Amino acid sequence: MKKICLLLLACAFCGTTFAQNFLGMKIKKFGLVYMADQDRVNNLDADYSNGLSKTGFSSEVMEHYFNSVDIYSMTCENATLRAEITVLPFAKVPKVQLNIGTSVMFNRLECTSYGGFNRVNSNKFTFDSYSHEAAIDGSLVYNQKLSFLNLYGGFGTNLGYTFA
Repeated sequence: MKKICLLLLACAFCGTTFAQNFLGMKIKKFGLVYMADQDRVNNLDADYSNGLSKTGFSSEVMEHYFNSVDIYSMTCENATLRAEITVLPFAKVPKVQLNIGTSVMFNRLECTSYGGFNRVNSNKFTFDSYSHEAAIDGSLVYNQKLSFLNLYGGFGTNLGYTFA
């Protein structure tokens, strides 16, 4: 019974939300998403990690020459909580939609691992950077339905702030 009541409450919430206006624009959809992605990024090297460090790395570590061929792993992991809304800004042009979103990333990891191997010894250094990030983004998109496909074209921007 609780599950049915919760489902009916969710349907009522969605129905009343779509009947409302957002700053005078009709709401097309909204969402709350928890996602995780993993990026492979360039220039995530020892100097970059040292620049993010509050205390800086010891001179013994930074005097080691880090070749790009010694990098065997670069990772940027983002576990993200994102809230988004899509509205129709122009009543006479229903194919144009405005997407607005905000996201928060906690414990974002940027990691670079180096390995120097030779006959005498082997060295391994791993630089990890953890931070938080908040971002907002927006895009104005034109939607054209073509048979079973939806084609989108438009422009947008995002702005983020990394802290801690």
